[in-house]
Amino acid sequence: MKKNIFINLEWLKKPDQLFIDAFNSFKKNKFSVKLFEKLNPYYIDFRRSQSLNKIAFQYRSKLLESGNYEIFNLGVISNVNFDILLPSLRAYALKNYIYLNCYPAPFGQTINFLKNKKNFFKNSNLDAVLVALDYTILNYPKSTNTITETFKYIKDIVKLVNSEIKKPCIIHSMVNTSTFTYGNLDFLMNDSHRYITNEINSLIKKELTNNSYNLIFDSEKISSLLGTDIWSDESLFNLTKSPLSMTAIPVYSYYLSSLIGSIKGKSKRLAILDLDNTLWGGVFGDLGIEKVEIGKSSPLGEAFTNFQKYLLLLRERGILLAIASKNDSITTMQAINSHPEMLIKEEHLSAYEINWKDKAQNIIKICNKVNLGPQSAVFIDDNPFERNLVRNLLPSVSVPELPTDPSYFKKYLGGTNYFETTFFSKDDKIRGNFFSSEKNRLNLKKHLNDVDKYLSSLKMKAEVRCFQRMDYKRLEQLINKSNQFNLTTKRYDYRDVENISKRKDFVTLQVRLSDIYGENGIIGIIILKLDKEYIYIDTWIQSCRILERKVEFLILDQIICCAKTYKVKFILGKYIKTNKNKLVKYHYKKLGFEKTDDDSADLWKLDIKKYKKDHIPIKLIIN
Repeated sequence: MKKNIFINLEWLKKPDQLFIDAFNSFKKNKFSVKLFEKLNPYYIDFRRSQSLNKIAFQYRSKLLESGNYEIFNLGVISNVNFDILLPSLRAYALKNYIYLNCYPAPFGQTINFLKNKKNFFKNSNLDAVLVALDYTILNYPKSTNTITETFKYIKDIVKLVNSEIKKPCIIHSMVNTSTFTYGNLDFLMNDSHRYITNEINSLIKKELTNNSYNLIFDSEKISSLLGTDIWSDESLFNLTKSPLSMTAIPVYSYYLSSLIGSIKGKSKRLAILDLDNTLWGGVFGDLGIEKVEIGKSSPLGEAFTNFQKYLLLLRERGILLAIASKNDSITTMQAINSHPEMLIKEEHLSAYEINWKDKAQNIIKICNKVNLGPQSAVFIDDNPFERNLVRNLLPSVSVPELPTDPSYFKKYLGGTNYFETTFFSKDDKIRGNFFSSEKNRLNLKKHLNDVDKYLSSLKMKAEVRCFQRMDYKRLEQLINKSNQFNLTTKRYDYRDVENISKRKDFVTLQVRLSDIYGENGIIGIIILKLDKEYIYIDTWIQSCRILERKVEFLILDQIICCAKTYKVKFILGKYIKTNKNKLVKYHYKKLGFEKTDDDSADLWKLDIKKYKKDHIPIKLIIN
């Protein structure tokens, strides 16, 4: 009998001896970040989340010093007892490499608290505020204006958070109850709970459609996946005022922490797939391409076809696809490209490693090819041995459990929410096509040994503009996700980007690049701070996809033009070292900057009188 996979988050491993041994080690003060990371694949029930939360707090400094975990400060506004959920929420946030600090607002005093100039939200360096209102706020059925009054209350809270705290809100959708008042007529009767919550959710949707600053947490959808009867527990609510049952708390925590991770750029961007019994049925090496199960000729083949359709939908929204398979590379790729019912072809792949090496080695190679870290990867394989091998050797790679029936692969992978996103842009859409067109660029490079000739033949065009309002959300996304080609790794949210764009003491530049093979999207972000005698480079971010194309020389030339416009004498730039940006350690030296005598910082200086423009094989378009 088919079971509800959401009740115990079936794609997560159930605690086993390795899990128990790790916990016992931590209790004996034998802690290591690597061992802690190995808990990532496991389901954490309510009781264990309490223990894990204590361990994380005890070894907080070690987790943060590793450079793998990032702090997220979350304000919480709720009309129910949210404290009971917090240990579980913090435990699941760790799976997204987020160390979560939560700051609940005083119960029942929300508006006055937010209006108070001395409220502790203002001094907590919050990243966002969760507005988690339960249906009991509706005063149902006392008020005849429940819908308008409740929505106004939510809107007032959001407005105060945005204006007074100057942070975005994560707004809960309203959850329906499993209780009927009118039976099927609940759908139509305007005083039924179902009708009221649906109407409020429609108003929230309309508000957020016109507002790219705040976010939705779709608890209504998650409760329906779990089952509204399981979602809440009336007895527990009467006892503790908890809006969720003990079963629902881990599920709620899993999905909310995945959204929080996405805000910090922790979502997965790469799906690495096995072939045999994952994308088609059977072992290709044994059966040959004619006999593998795929397509509508059999129920099993149709299951794999539907899974491939889902993967291509992910690619359409910017998720990269790759293959790691133990097979012969040449014959396997021939089969992939020639089989008439194989939907995923070579052109859809950003990379592939098909050989007889272990999957962990191949995953690292694939990540290097697409310039993404292992934390950005999801490995999908039907074989439990391969899954456990990768979990053990690469704990930062997400590896979901899969059912034996491939008909449910799509449901399991979709349920993981690994590819959560807070925003979708045209740049996301073209990301998957970049690596297909990159093969054409590399082929051209092979035929043109002279680098300058190769770059000229690409006929690159760069559009340089100040930050555009329509791109603020995309800029926020890139600023918070970019690690390798990022000189200072400063993080700015949407409102920061908006404010910097308006300030007269800052200059902003966003760079789009295209060539004969297609669009590359926004590949450069520059924030300059103006002073009377110099320009300080606050932020310099570039996409690693366009390395060695002399884009940095074009950007520097634009900064020099800016310096001349403002009549300053020199440019300052700082390199702040992190675990991930060693790539740009000598960036300023390469561009002709000289190291300053400031021993406390890696500070570089360029006298604009000494600047000599390099040959730049990129046509500049300024708007």
